[in-house]
Amino acid sequence: MYKGQKLYAGFKKFFDPEFERQLLFKDGKHFNGVYNNTIHEEGGNLEQYNGNVPRYNNLTIFEADGTSMTYYFIRPTYEVASFNAKVVTISGGAKIESVKKSVEQTQDVTIYAIEITNIEKNNKYDLKINHVKVGKLGSINFAGPIYSYDSKLDSAKSYQRANELFKKYGAYTPKQMGKITSEEHEVLSNFTSGNTGPTVSKFEDQAIETISSLLSIKLSYSPYFGELGL
Repeated sequence: MYKGQKLYAGFKKFFDPEFERQLLFKDGKHFNGVYNNTIHEEGGNLEQYNGNVPRYNNLTIFEADGTSMTYYFIRPTYEVASFNAKVVTISGGAKIESVKKSVEQTQDVTIYAIEITNIEKNNKYDLKINHVKVGKLGSINFAGPIYSYDSKLDSAKSYQRANELFKKYGAYTPKQMGKITSEEHEVLSNFTSGNTGPTVSKFEDQAIETISSLLSIKLSYSPYFGELGL
């Protein structure tokens, strides 16, 4: 981390033997904040917030007719994420109908539900969310593709089963989830553990994974959560 007898000035990546990976330093210290549109904490790149590889663009729930969908932005670290609904835009004539925070705030989980309308099946759109504030670390811009409903899902039995579960439990509040039966908990836990049956495409796999991710958050409110060792 030194250049001659002085700490290297400015930004520089070094291999940190303690963490066994490359970390970002500024003026010889682990960097906390935004660099190249990427959030860093203690020098580490929080990949979930990587503006160049928007991994967040996978959490989409589709309506059966394919004309609307809800994209879920989930805060993937303990830092609270927030943004103004006015900074969300989408291409291709699609429309941002609403941007709402989820009821799961009580468990310190930040979830934004972005409802998108006026879309067509089997299509790709570009979604942008600017100035997402990540705790005290700074703000970052997201941009990347999201995909509309794939017609192949019409005959995908595993997806249809997953969608039935989401239609029933997706809107449950934490209070409602706290009243589900042990049998319901077991059905949901089996599903979120990956027991969904055979799938026919990567798109179906992703659609089921999205539903599983969202129901897993809700499942944690179940009174049987600890009893089953989850």
